Amino acid sequence: MKTPLLFALLCCTGLAAHSQSAPGNALNIAGTINYVAVSHTVSFNSMPITVMAWVNTTAASGQQGLVNKYVANSLNGWNLYLLNGRVRAWYFVSDTRNVWGGGNGLDGGFIADGLWHHIAFVVDSAGGRIYVDGVLRASQGWTGASGATTTTQEVRIGSYPNGNSGFIGSILIDDVSVWNDNLNTGEIQVSMNGGLPGSGANRLAYYPCDESGGTTVADLAPLGGNNNGTWVGTVVFTPVLPSVQTLAATSLNFTQATLNLSANPNRSTIAAGFQWGITTNYGNAQTAATFGGPASTTNQNHALVVAGLVAGTTYHFRAFASNSATVVFSSDQTFRTLGLGVDTLPASGMTATSATLNGVVNPGGANAFAWFEWGLTTNYGNVTPPQAVGSGTSDINVSQLLTGLSGGTHHFRVVASNSFGVVHGGNHVFTLPVFTFVTNFPGLTLGGAAWGDSDNDGRLDLLLAGTQLFGSFVEIRADVWRNSTNGFVLTSTELPEVTGDFWPGAVAWGDFDRDGRLDIALSGSVDGTPLVATTEVWANSPSGFVRTDRGLLPKLMSGTIEWADCDSDGQLDLLLAGWEPSTSDYHLDLFRNVGGFSPSNVELPPLEYGPVKGADYDNDGDIDLLVAGKRLVTVLTELLRQTAGAFTNVAPEIAPGLPPVYASSAAWGDFDNDGRLDFVIAGNASTGLVCQVWRNTGVIFTNVPIPGLRGVSFGSVAWGDFDNDGWLDLLVTGKTNMNTAGAISEVWRNTGSGFTNINAGLPGVSLGTAAWGDYDNDGRLDILLTGTTNGTPSGGISQVWRNQTLLSNTPPTAPSGLNVTLAGPTAVFSWNAAHDAETPAGGLSYNLRVGTTPGGGEIVNPMASTTGQRRLPQLGNAQMAMFRHIHHLPAGQTLYWSVQAVDTAFAGGPFAPEQSFVIGTVFTPTNGVPVPGDQNGDGIVSQDELAAVLENLNGNGVLTESDLNLVLSNYFANSPFLQMTNVAGLGGTNVTFALTNDLSGAFSVEFSTDLADWHFLGPAMPCYVFTDTNAPAQPQRYYRLRWP
Repeated sequence: MKTPLLFALLCCTGLAAHSQSAPGNALNIAGTINYVAVSHTVSFNSMPITVMAWVNTTAASGQQGLVNKYVANSLNGWNLYLLNGRVRAWYFVSDTRNVWGGGNGLDGGFIADGLWHHIAFVVDSAGGRIYVDGVLRASQGWTGASGATTTTQEVRIGSYPNGNSGFIGSILIDDVSVWNDNLNTGEIQVSMNGGLPGSGANRLAYYPCDESGGTTVADLAPLGGNNNGTWVGTVVFTPVLPSVQTLAATSLNFTQATLNLSANPNRSTIAAGFQWGITTNYGNAQTAATFGGPASTTNQNHALVVAGLVAGTTYHFRAFASNSATVVFSSDQTFRTLGLGVDTLPASGMTATSATLNGVVNPGGANAFAWFEWGLTTNYGNVTPPQAVGSGTSDINVSQLLTGLSGGTHHFRVVASNSFGVVHGGNHVFTLPVFTFVTNFPGLTLGGAAWGDSDNDGRLDLLLAGTQLFGSFVEIRADVWRNSTNGFVLTSTELPEVTGDFWPGAVAWGDFDRDGRLDIALSGSVDGTPLVATTEVWANSPSGFVRTDRGLLPKLMSGTIEWADCDSDGQLDLLLAGWEPSTSDYHLDLFRNVGGFSPSNVELPPLEYGPVKGADYDNDGDIDLLVAGKRLVTVLTELLRQTAGAFTNVAPEIAPGLPPVYASSAAWGDFDNDGRLDFVIAGNASTGLVCQVWRNTGVIFTNVPIPGLRGVSFGSVAWGDFDNDGWLDLLVTGKTNMNTAGAISEVWRNTGSGFTNINAGLPGVSLGTAAWGDYDNDGRLDILLTGTTNGTPSGGISQVWRNQTLLSNTPPTAPSGLNVTLAGPTAVFSWNAAHDAETPAGGLSYNLRVGTTPGGGEIVNPMASTTGQRRLPQLGNAQMAMFRHIHHLPAGQTLYWSVQAVDTAFAGGPFAPEQSFVIGTVFTPTNGVPVPGDQNGDGIVSQDELAAVLENLNGNGVLTESDLNLVLSNYFANSPFLQMTNVAGLGGTNVTFALTNDLSGAFSVEFSTDLADWHFLGPAMPCYVFTDTNAPAQPQRYYRLRWP
C-alpha cells in the first residue's frame, strides 16, 4: 500500500506513482547456514505437485537449495535447487521410482545473472517439468511407477540438507508457493504475472515473504493453513526495489539535450524519468516512460528530450524509477549545452602560501578569454590576468598559480567572455594552513611558559621552564628567550630550574615593583627532585634578574601562580596555590604587595592540580577568583566573589551545574562582546573529561554547549582573536583520555553565533602551556605550544606557530571623557568607551596608568609603552569596566593618569590625553566654598577625614588651636557619633533626645521650624540628653547640635 509520506514525496518531486502492488520484501539467504524451515505435513508429499518461487542471485558456483523436501542421498522427496548457477530439480519415491534422469536431475538453465527469475517445478503421473520465466525448459518422465513421496523431512527454503556445497554468495527468494496440482503453462504464467491460477483451492502453502523482521515467515494459503516457516540462522528480509541507471546525455545543442536511462521494474509497474537543473537540487522532473509489471524483470532503456536550456551551461541530472511503494534515484551526472561554458574545478598544488586555481572553458565556437576571481569571501575582490582559450567547441583546461597567500579559506571561480557574453563558473574553495611552524625551542614538558616583553624593545620574549630529555639524560631548566631582530636568543639568567611532578611548574610575568620592567614569579619542584620545591620572585633590574622574595614564600609544587591587584592599591599582589612538600600542606594564599610580599588573612580554599584565575566578572572594580583543583580526595571548582576584602564562593547560586574538576585549566574572556567576562574551564570531572564555556549573563553564568568540543585534562585553554574579526576564539590543548595518547591542540573559531574547529594542524600536547601572542608584530596572534606529544618527556616540544590569516589587526582608539572622583586617598577613574575597527565596543578592555611623573606608572603601571604597545598579551588592568578605583594614593603631590583600550587581539591603542590631579587637604565643594578639613569636596568633614586632616592641616607640620577649632567646627556638625536618637515623649508635654555617644562637655541645642531660622534651646544636660518642653505646641520642630 502506498503510504501518505511516499505520496507526498512523489507529488512534490513530480514523479508518477502507480496503484499496482509492489513486490514488497524477499528472503535474503546468505551462506549455507541460514534458511527457513517448515514443519513436515503429509500434504507436502502430494502428487501431483507444483512448487514455484521468484529467485534472484549472482552466485554462479557451488550447490544450494532453493525449495525442497529432501535430504541428500535419501532418494525420497523432492528438490528444487541451484548448482553452479543453474536451476535443477528431481522427485524421488525410491531409487527405482523417480523423476530424475540421472546425474543432477532436470536442468532449467543458468539463472545467476542478477535478475529476477520465476521458477516452477511440476510433477504428475506423466513425469516432471521445469519452467523458467513461464517457459518450459526441461522435462523428464518417470522411472518406474509414478507415486507420492513418503519422506518426513521438513520443507526448507534456501537450504539443501547435507547437500549445500561450495556455495559463496546470497540468494533472494520470494513468493514461494506449493500446490497439490499440476499447473499448466498458462496457469504458471498467470501466477508469474501476479494472478491466482483458478480458484487457488489446491494451493497448499504460500509465502509472500513480506515480513520486515522476526523469525516467522507466514503461510497465507487459504487451505494449507498453519504451515508457517521459521528462520534458522540470521534473519534478513530485503526490499524488492526497482533499479535505475543514469546514462550519458546525448544530442546536445545550445538549448536542448536528450537524457537517457536504463531501468528494471523488478516485478512491478514503474514510472521512469529524470530530474535536472543547474545544481544537485535539480528543480525539474518529468517521467519518460511507464512500463513493467509483476513479471517484468529486465532492463529497459528510455530517453527524454528536454528543451529550453541555457546555452553554455552545465546541468546536473539523474534518473529515477518509482512504483507504488518507493522511489529509487540513480547517481548524478552532468552535461553542458553548447555555447560559451565554464566549470570551476578544485584547486591543486596547495602549499603554506600558494595554490593553483583550475577550471574548464568551452568557447562554444567564438573566440574567448578566461580568468579567475578569488578572495576570502564570495565577493572575491581579486582577478587574475585573462587567458586566450580560442574559438573551438571543445573543453579547454585553464589554471593560474597564486602565491603569497595567507592562511584560511579562499574562494574562487573561473570566468569566461566572448560574443555570447560573460559566464561565471561555480564557487570553489581551498584552505591553506592558518598557522605554520616557525621555530623549535628546547622540548619541554611539565613546565610553564609565557609571552612577555621583558626588555621593553617592543617584541614579545619567552619565559620557558620544565623538563627536557636528551636521550637518557634529563635536564630541568627555566630560561628567558629574548626576541631579537635575528630571532629568539637565549638570555643568561640565574633563574632556578623548576619543573613539575604530575602537574607542570608555574611561571608568570608581572611588574610587581612598578618600575616598568616585567618581573618573574615561578614555582615547582627543583632540579627534578620530587620532594623539593621552591616559590620565587625575581625582579627585572637594569643589570638582570635579581631574586627579591627573601625565601619567605611557601615552597610549592603542583600548583599555579597568578599576579593580581586584589586590594586595588595599584600594586600586583601574588596568588599562590599548590602542595608544600616540607609540610604536606595544601595552599591557596594571597600575598599582598606592600613593598614586599606580606601574607594576608584572607581565607581561600587550598588546592593543587588546577588554576587560580583573577578577574572582575561583576564589573564592581574588585578582583574575583575562579579556582579549580583538588586536595587529597576533594575536587572543587569555586567562583569566589570579592566583597570588602573577603572572598565568598557564589558558584552554587550563580553558576549552577559548574562541575568540580582537577587536572584542570581555565581562562576568562568576553567571548560574546557584551562587556561581561565569561570563562572556559576544562579538566577531569566525576562524569569524565570536560571543556565547557560559561556565559556571564549579568545575573548568572550559563553553560554554552559547543558541538564537537572534546573534554581535556592536563592541558591549557586560552582566549584570543586569531582572525581579527573582533570575536575571541578558543585555543584548547590537553589529553582527551587519561592515557598517554589522545592529546589535542585545537583552535575553535568564534563566528559570533557559535564555535567551529578550524582543524589548525597543530601537534597535540598535554602537560604544558598554550598561549596567544603576536611575536612578530604583524597584527596577528601567533601560538606558543609547550608540552608532551606522547605523555612522557621524550615527546616534549616547545614551538611557536605563526599566524597567516590575511587580515591584520588595527588597535582601538583612545577612550574619551576622562574623569576622576576623589574620596580622601581613594580615586575613582572613569572614561567613555573607545572604538575599534574589528572589536565591538563591548568587547574592549581598558588599561589604566597612574604615576607621579608625566607619562609615568609609578602607582599603577600599565605594562605598556608610552605609545600604547602592550608588554603582556592580556586584558587591560581595568578589564571590561570603564572605571577603576585605586586606594591609598599619596596626598599633596600632582598625580598623572591616562587610560588605553585593548582589543580582542590584545593590541593596545594610544593612551588618552594625560590628566592630572592632586590629593590635597582642602577640596572645593560644588558650591565653590571650601571647607577646611574636607578632603573629598563634599562640603563636610567626616570621621574618616578627621585623623588625616589633624595631622597636617596647613602642610607646615604644626597643628594650632585655631586649626583644631576650625576643623572640629565642621567635624562635629556631621559626626556620626553626635546624631540625636532615641526620641521619647512624642505626643506628650516633653520631647527628650539622647546622643549616640557620651562625650565630655555640653553641646548647644538649636531648634527651627523652617530649617532657615535657628534658635538657641539650651545645652544638652547632662551632656548627652536634653528635653524640649515646648515641642507639643509646635506642629513641627527641627533640632541640631552646635559645638561649642
